Amino acid sequence: LHLLHSGHINNWDLVDTSAPTLLGGWVGEQSPKPLLDLVASENLWVRRAGILAAFWLIGQGKPQLALGICVEVLDDRRDLIQKASGWALREIGKRCGREHLITFLESHAATMPRTMLRYAIEHLDEPERKRWLAAKTRQAV
Repeated sequence: LHLLHSGHINNWDLVDTSAPTLLGGWVGEQSPKPLLDLVASENLWVRRAGILAAFWLIGQGKPQLALGICVEVLDDRRDLIQKASGWALREIGKRCGREHLITFLESHAATMPRTMLRYAIEHLDEPERKRWLAAKTRQAV
């Protein structure tokens, strides 16, 4: 956390390789509050670390915190945040059960950023991807 807040972890590669295992494993044994604090930050790298740290919990079959974080970042217009949250959703669908991803999409697909949506649905079959993208397009009109 010190390295992250002091600016020493300051690019996507450093965040993506350290946050899931170092932060995620540590937070997984404690309260979710530290991750929620990270996601609330205005700093891009701190915010992304909060999202990626939730991957540890996703790997443990516990998607709830990551789903809540994805709701928190729905309005974020930064590409690296949209990619990270879409990636989290995709992994939730793969590791925790497809129903978690579909439930999230049913509530948020029409309003979530397109990049986030595309990452989230990447592993669905083509007809289903088209259906979710169409729902997003209808909302934009």
